[in-house]
Amino acid sequence: MLKDIAITTLESALSYLVSHASTKHRQWQALYGQPILLRLERPRMVLYCVIHEQSVTLRQAEGHETVTVSISTDYITLLQVLRGQDSKQSITIQGQSHIANLLARYIKKFRPDFESMLVPFIGESTAYAVSNQIHQAAQRLHKDIDHIHVSTGDYLIHECGLTPSKQALKRFYRDVDQLHNHIELLEQRFSELNLRLEDSV
Repeated sequence: MLKDIAITTLESALSYLVSHASTKHRQWQALYGQPILLRLERPRMVLYCVIHEQSVTLRQAEGHETVTVSISTDYITLLQVLRGQDSKQSITIQGQSHIANLLARYIKKFRPDFESMLVPFIGESTAYAVSNQIHQAAQRLHKDIDHIHVSTGDYLIHECGLTPSKQALKRFYRDVDQLHNHIELLEQRFSELNLRLEDSV
């Protein structure tokens, strides 16, 4: 019963987002109407999914059903993708290569049009202003996160000394190469010395 409610809710949400997606339908025609097996983890659900231009059909999958492609991921990752976020978690797509590649591109390019979603509630001009502000804030946040990663890396390398710098790593690799060359020369001389000793005996 709870699974049916979850599936119905997810189907409604997917259909709403797909109907408001910024996309050119002509490039996805081969994908529309194709049976897709959706394997979700946490919570575990196996669903039969069909994408259309303005909606998504979703129901529990039967074991005997034929599908052209399957998606394996977890529920949170799916929600992140549907919100237009780049997820760090993996999404595995398998099946007919043409449809699988098309589906992978569809997922990667999927971007909900938040402005058109807001228009019925707050009007066109306000929706444009809000969505523009959200977009700019997201870009700033993305830059700030990148800056934090770089700053943290610099701090760990230069201030804490927890990780070596690029120059230190280059010197280390150069020293290893030199050591390797010296060992090879030593082995060669040792072999020559052994040959001389054997000849003299």
